[in-house]
Amino acid sequence: MSQASVDRLPAFDPAALTAAVRQDQHSPTFELLDWSVRRLSDQGIINPDGLLCVSGYGRDGNGVKPWSLVVKMLKDPGAAQAPAHLWYWQREALAAESGILAALPGPIAAPRLYGVTRRENDAWIWMEHITDAAAQRWSLEDYAFAARQIGRDSAAYALGKPLPTWPWLCRGHARAWAEGLPPHDTWQNPFVQRHFAPHLQARVLQLWAERTDFYAILDRLPQIFCHFDYQRRNLLRRTRADGRPELIAVDWALCGIGPLGGDFFSLVGSSALLLEWEPARLGELDDAAFAAYVAGLEEAGWQGSADLVRLGYTAWMALWCGLALPAATAFWCIPERAARALQQFGRTQEEAAAAWATLCAYSLERADEARRLMAVLSLA
Repeated sequence: MSQASVDRLPAFDPAALTAAVRQDQHSPTFELLDWSVRRLSDQGIINPDGLLCVSGYGRDGNGVKPWSLVVKMLKDPGAAQAPAHLWYWQREALAAESGILAALPGPIAAPRLYGVTRRENDAWIWMEHITDAAAQRWSLEDYAFAARQIGRDSAAYALGKPLPTWPWLCRGHARAWAEGLPPHDTWQNPFVQRHFAPHLQARVLQLWAERTDFYAILDRLPQIFCHFDYQRRNLLRRTRADGRPELIAVDWALCGIGPLGGDFFSLVGSSALLLEWEPARLGELDDAAFAAYVAGLEEAGWQGSADLVRLGYTAWMALWCGLALPAATAFWCIPERAARALQQFGRTQEEAAAAWATLCAYSLERADEARRLMAVLSLA
């Protein structure tokens, strides 16, 4: 192993790697011959350097063959965090250790997990390396397939599967996100000024004044176990041994309890926020993906009201994108983040701000839709 690789994975423990590879290879006698390390992705917003691929050659009684797996390195932020906090740094490691990800109701699966190595200020999760079989840019059909799988998965809890009760599960997700990105101090940012018109700003402030009503509605809807980040970058497609396509969800750092319909939001809203889907075409994605999501729920035996599901989705969309996007735009659109924004979103700050204003406007229309649904369902 090169010195450069060692430097990128400090205090690397070959014994921990060997144990993980043996699980991955289903071989308790597998011996490592060599290994190297490379960064798997640089698009993590919270921890861009924390996802590494370790690969090499090894052998057992069946001969020499290649192997690869992933190690995700979680870092202690140094500030005290409650376990249910939105950004609790240990949540994914605890989820891996709890067994909850190995016992998902399906059809969505998590990568196989091989253990957690804990150190003084960080934790490493060893997991299966999955190669995405889909194109980098998903088609509308790809999103519809994912929405259907998410619906089928969500139905298990909507139909009565007991909710997990671990104290580290994220709760109050939409509230924590919105309260962390208040709109008041964002209007002086020149990008926000140029792209978020005064009438858009007024609608954001109206929603801010009503936000506690939206929080309360989300709490009153049927609750399910949620991934909370089912956006394109966290969803991988592969073909199973029986030839059927399978959807794998990675990055369970936000998992917790939330409303039916809320977890679906990320597939549409967060994918558009990350500019994996053009916000100007969001209506097209919304129509196809939501219909597929409801179809997935119904295929799994759920017989509830589609309006109830739509309310969970639209209220979540309103808070996550409609309410928070001016502040998110102001965060990313400052000179010192220009290079990082281009790397993260593939757009200049000017282009990204224009796209986010379009997404904000669409999300505020979903706030109007949520208000109408509250009245129809007598939940206002």
